[in-house]
Amino acid sequence: MRPIVCSVLVGREAEVSALDALLAGAAGGVGGLVAILGPAGIGKSRLAREAQARAPRWGIDSLVGRAVQTSKLLSLRPFAEAFSGRLRQTAPPPSSPRLQPYLPALAALFPELATPGSVADGEQLRLLLPEGILRLLEAIRGPAGSLLVLEDFQWADTASLEVLEYLADNLSAVPALCLITVRSDEPSPALDLVDRLRARRAIAGLDLEPMEAEATEAILAASLATDRLPTDLVAFIHSRSEGVPLLIEEIAADLAATGALTVTGSRWSYRPTKASVPKSFRQLVDQRLAFLAEADRAVLEAAAAVGREFDWQLVTNVVGRTETYVLDSLRRGVAAQQLESSCSGRLTRYRFRHALMRIAVHDQTTAAERPRLARLVADRIQAAHPGLAGEWGVRTAELREEAGQADAAAALWLAAGHEAMGRGALADAELTFERARQVGGAPELTMQIEEALLEVLVLAGKTGSAIELGEDLRRRLAVTTGDGRRGARVRLHLARARLDSGSLAEAEAEVAAALTASADGATSARAHVVAAAIAAERRDVPAARANAELALAEAGTLDLPEVGCQALLVAGRVERSFDLDLSIGALERADALADQRGRPLWRLQALQELAVSRHYLEGGTDHGQHARELALQLGALLTLAAIDLQSAVALDMSDPATALGHIDRCLEACRLHHLRLLPFALAVKAFIHAHLLQDPESRAAEDAALEAAPDDVDVVALVEGVRGHRRLLVEDRPGALVHLAAAMAQVRRSGVANPYPFRGQWALLRSLEPEGGQADRDELAASPGALVSGRNRGCLALAQAVQLGREGRAADADLLARRAEELLASEPWMLYHCRRLVAEVAERDGWGAPEPWLREAMGYFQRVGQLVLARTCRDLLRRMGARLPRTGRGDSAVPPALAALGVTSREVDVLKLLAEGLSNRQIAGRLFLSENTVETHLSSLLAKTGAASRAQLVARDPLGLIRGSAGS
Repeated sequence: MRPIVCSVLVGREAEVSALDALLAGAAGGVGGLVAILGPAGIGKSRLAREAQARAPRWGIDSLVGRAVQTSKLLSLRPFAEAFSGRLRQTAPPPSSPRLQPYLPALAALFPELATPGSVADGEQLRLLLPEGILRLLEAIRGPAGSLLVLEDFQWADTASLEVLEYLADNLSAVPALCLITVRSDEPSPALDLVDRLRARRAIAGLDLEPMEAEATEAILAASLATDRLPTDLVAFIHSRSEGVPLLIEEIAADLAATGALTVTGSRWSYRPTKASVPKSFRQLVDQRLAFLAEADRAVLEAAAAVGREFDWQLVTNVVGRTETYVLDSLRRGVAAQQLESSCSGRLTRYRFRHALMRIAVHDQTTAAERPRLARLVADRIQAAHPGLAGEWGVRTAELREEAGQADAAAALWLAAGHEAMGRGALADAELTFERARQVGGAPELTMQIEEALLEVLVLAGKTGSAIELGEDLRRRLAVTTGDGRRGARVRLHLARARLDSGSLAEAEAEVAAALTASADGATSARAHVVAAAIAAERRDVPAARANAELALAEAGTLDLPEVGCQALLVAGRVERSFDLDLSIGALERADALADQRGRPLWRLQALQELAVSRHYLEGGTDHGQHARELALQLGALLTLAAIDLQSAVALDMSDPATALGHIDRCLEACRLHHLRLLPFALAVKAFIHAHLLQDPESRAAEDAALEAAPDDVDVVALVEGVRGHRRLLVEDRPGALVHLAAAMAQVRRSGVANPYPFRGQWALLRSLEPEGGQADRDELAASPGALVSGRNRGCLALAQAVQLGREGRAADADLLARRAEELLASEPWMLYHCRRLVAEVAERDGWGAPEPWLREAMGYFQRVGQLVLARTCRDLLRRMGARLPRTGRGDSAVPPALAALGVTSREVDVLKLLAEGLSNRQIAGRLFLSENTVETHLSSLLAKTGAASRAQLVARDPLGLIRGSAGS
C-alpha cells in the first residue's frame, strides 16, 4: 500500500497569500523575516515547502537548513546546512566586494570560502558572522533574490538566535526573505525571541491553527486520492486528530494498517472500530509500533537512541543484526510511516518523520534498559567516530549522561566546549561548560570545567559572572593542595576581569597573588603582561615600562612569542606619549616578531599602532594603508573600523568628504558590532560635519556621542572642541574660547595628555588675548602627549611667535613662523586658519608676511566653501590697503546653445556646481557669493531654460552642456 500522505496544501490560503506578498517584496528588494508558528504536526514544514515551491515564480532561489535537538550546542548548524550545499556547487566562491572582507570569518563555518592566509579570531567570529551571513545571502541569491528556510528553530543554538535577530534588523535592504518554523507548544529561547521581534514589528508571524472539519475532509481526500470518502470517516478522524494535519494523515494510515480503512480499486471503505484510536501523538506511535515485529521495534528503538537522523550502519552495530535485516527493518519502518528515507548518490539516509516520533519511539525503551542502550550506542559511536567532533561529540555526551556515566559525559561536554571556543562560539562554549558543570564528575574534572568556564566568561566580557566564579574557585583552591599553576591561572583570569570592570587595585592584587602562587616562568610572563596593561591604564608609565620589559625578557627565554608581541605592543602605546621614535621602534619589533612567527593578527595590531605613531611623527594620511590591506585580507573588520577612525581624523580638515566616508564606515561597524569606539567616532563625525558647515548634522552627531558616553571626559572634551571649532568657522572668537575652555577643563580632569588638536588652537587663541597666554603655552609645552600631534606643535610655534613679536623680536618670530609652516605643511586648513588668526598682530608687530598669508588663506577658504572666513580675509586685506580682485564676472565659457538662451558666464559657473550636487551654501562658498546671489542666478537659469526645478535643470542636459562645460 502506498503511503497515505497529503500531497497538496490545504486550508492555508491566507498564509500562502501572506507569503506571496513577502516573496514579492523580497524580489523587489525589500527583504524580511517571517516565522511560521504552531504546535508539532500543525503543518509548519508543509507551509515552508509551499513557500519554496512558489519562490521560483518570483525569480527567487531557496536555501534550506534545519536545527536539531543537539544543535543548541552546535554553533550555527541550521545556517551551515542551508548554505553548504549551494557553496559546494559554487566555484569560485562568491566574489562580491561587499562580501570579501567577511570571507575569513565565514570560512570558519564554510570551508569552501577559505582563502590563503585568512584568519579570524574568536571574538571576530562572534561579531562578524551575522553581517557576513547577511552578505553571503545577498551574494549567492537567485535572479531576483533568496529564500532562506530554517526549520525547527526551537532547537537553534545561541549563535543562530543572535544571527537571526541581526537578520531581523537588517534584512529590509536585502532582496531576501528568511522563513523560520518554530514550535509554539513548548517554551524555547527561539519562541521568546520571536515574541520580542513581533513586539517591535521586526518579524511577520503566521500562527497556524488546527484545521476545521472541511479542511480535514480535503486533506483526507487528497491523501486517499478520492473525492468519495467513507461515511463517518471525516468526523472520526477530525475528532481524534483535533485538526492537526500530521495526525490526520497518521490516523488515516493507522486505520489502513489495522484494516479499519481499506481500498478496493479506487474505492475506500471504513469500518468503525471500537479499538482505541490515539488522541495524542505518543499513543499513535505506540499503536503503530505494535504492528511491527519485536526485532523491528528493537531496530527503531536503537535508531531513536542514535538520533532523529541516523546512520543505518551504526544502528546495525548497535543491534547486532546483519545489514540486510536492519535495512529490511528500516524499510518496514518507512512503510509504517515512522521513518522517511532519502538518497544522495549511493548513500541512503534515514530519519524519523517527526521529532516527536523519535521521542515516542525512544520512550518505548524501558527505564531499566535505557541506560544499557545509551551506553551501547555511545560505545558504537565512539568506535565509529574516534574524534567525536561536532554532532557526534554532543550526542555521545548526551548518551553518556543518560547512561549514568557522569565522568565520561562531563569530559565530553568539556571537549565540546573547547571545540566551540576554537570556533569562536563563546556563547555556545559557555552553555556547554555549564552543561558539563551540571553533570558533575570527579573533583579534578569539575575544576577543569570551571576553569574553562571562567576563561570563557572573561573572554565574553561577562565580568560580573567571571568575578563571582573566579572568587569561588580561588576559595576552593585555597583549601586544597592543587597545582599552584592552576591557582595562578585563575588569579590571572580574575585580574583581567577586574581590569575590564575598572577595579584596578583588585586587578593588581590578583596579579601579585598569581606571581606568588606559581614560580612557573610562563605564568610569570603572562602576569607581567597583565600588570603592564594595568599600569598603562593607571597612567603609571614607569610600572608599565618595567612590567612590559620583564614580560619581554621572560618571553624571549621561554619562547613565548605571543607574550613578547603583547609586551611590545604595550610598550609602543606607552612610549607614544613621550618619544615617537621609541614607540615606532617597539612597534616595528612587534611587527617583525609577528611576521617571523606567522601570526597575522598580531602583525595587524602592530601595523595599526605603527600607523598611529607614524602619522603623529610624519603627518600624512597613508600610513595605515598596509594595515588596511591586511585587515581586509584577514576579515578583521574591528581593526578596520579603528583604521577608518584614524583615517578620518587624519583627513578631517584637508579632505572632509573622504573623511566622512571613513567615519561612516567606522560607525557602521561600531553599530553592527557594538564597539566601544562608537562615541569617539560620533564626535569625529560631528567635527567633520561642522567643518563642512553642516550644523544640524554636526549637532545631531554631538548629541549622539554624549548620549552614548555622557560621563566620559574624553568624549565630552571632544564635543566641546567641536563646538569651539564651529564658532571659529563663523569668526566668533569669544564663543570659541568659551567652548575650548570647557574642553580644556575636561582634559585637565582626565589627567591624560591626549593629542587633541584643539589644545594647540587654545594656546594660540589665548596668546592673542591681552593677557598674553603664557601659562597656556607653558601648559602645552609641558605636555609631550599633546605635542605628538603636528597640529599642536605648529600652533604652539605660532603662539610663541606672537609673543616674540609682541616683545619686538621680529626675526625670532619669523623663524618660528617658518617652523610652523613646516609642521603644518600637510595640514593646509590649520596652516591657513592659524595665519588668518595671527595676521593682524603680525602686521601690527612687523613680522611674518600677513598680506600674502591672507591672500592665500582667502583663496583656500573660498575654494572649500567657508565663506565667512574668506570674507574676513578679504576685509583684513582691504584694511591693509591691499588690491583685491573683482568678483562679479564668471570664469566659465558659455556654450553656444546656452548663450542663445541668454545664460551668462557666472550662471554657467553656478550650473556646473549645481551639476556636481552642491547646495546653495556650498556654491556660494566656491564662487565667493552670497546665498541670495546664488538663488538669484538659479532663478534666472530656471526662467531661461524653462526648467521647473533644480533637479529638472540638471536633468535637462541632453547635449551634455553642463557636463561638457564642466570639463572646460
